[in-house]
Amino acid sequence: PLRIAFKRFFAIASVGLIDGETVVRVHFSPFLFLLFHTRLDEAKKGNFPNANFTLFNGESLPFTDNFFEKGTSTNTIYFWKSPEVLTSEIHRVLKPKGLITISFADKEFMRKLPFTHENFKLYEVSQVVSLFSKFFTLLDQEEQRENVISKSGESVERTFYTLTFQSV
Repeated sequence: PLRIAFKRFFAIASVGLIDGETVVRVHFSPFLFLLFHTRLDEAKKGNFPNANFTLFNGESLPFTDNFFEKGTSTNTIYFWKSPEVLTSEIHRVLKPKGLITISFADKEFMRKLPFTHENFKLYEVSQVVSLFSKFFTLLDQEEQRENVISKSGESVERTFYTLTFQSV
C-alpha cells in the first residue's frame, strides 16, 4: 500500500493534495469526480481516513493559500484549460518550499496515438519547465521507459517524464 510521509498533499485529476492526514483529489472532470468518488469510502477505511475528493473548475483551486505541502499531477497537464493560471494556483496553495510532481508522456509518443489529436495539448520537457519557471525551481527530472500493450495487441515502448518542482 501507498505510504505518505508528509502532512499535506494534493493530486490534480486529478490534482492530488494531502494535508497532514488528509488526501485530496481535485478533479476538473465531473465524470472522473463521480468515478473516483465511489472509492472515497474505500480510501477512508484504508490508509487515508481523512481523504476527500473535490470537483473544481480547472482554474481556481478551492483551498486557502499555503495549505498543502506536496502535490502531484499525472497525465492531466494535457487537459489544463489555462496552464499558466493553474500553475499559479498550484503555487498559491502550496506552502513555501512545497513540492509538485508533474508526470506526462513523451510528446512524440503521444502524437502517434489516434485519440490525442483533439483536446490534448502535448508538451516537451522544456515546455513544462518553462511553464513552471515563474513560481518553481526544477529539482529533479526523470525519464522512464516502459513496454505497454497497444489496442492492437502489440508491445510498444512508452517514454514518460516525471518532473519535481519546488515552490519559490
